[in-house]
Amino acid sequence: MAEYLSEEEAEIKIRAIIPTSIKGEVVEVIKREPVSRLEHNAVFAVIYKHSKENSLAMTTAAKNLSVNEPKLSFSGSEVDDKFHMENCAVFITATVK
Repeated sequence: MAEYLSEEEAEIKIRAIIPTSIKGEVVEVIKREPVSRLEHNAVFAVIYKHSKENSLAMTTAAKNLSVNEPKLSFSGSEVDDKFHMENCAVFITATVK
């Protein structure tokens, strides 16, 4: 049987990859979708102040996480208010128990 993550364990793994240059980030589950009776997908948003360097660093970290942790995957990124660019979010989907 496959090893399952809890939402708390997934959040710990996500927080561990956030670059030290990013301060004051928020990590929240923004969506939950059922996969089976035992699993669901939890979409985490990592929200932080936007800068070109922060966006590149966080996107790279999220992609690397998805390579190293099969139950976590990079799902994309977004800036607030479609280009006011004060805040940015990277989305990571976790398959959890």
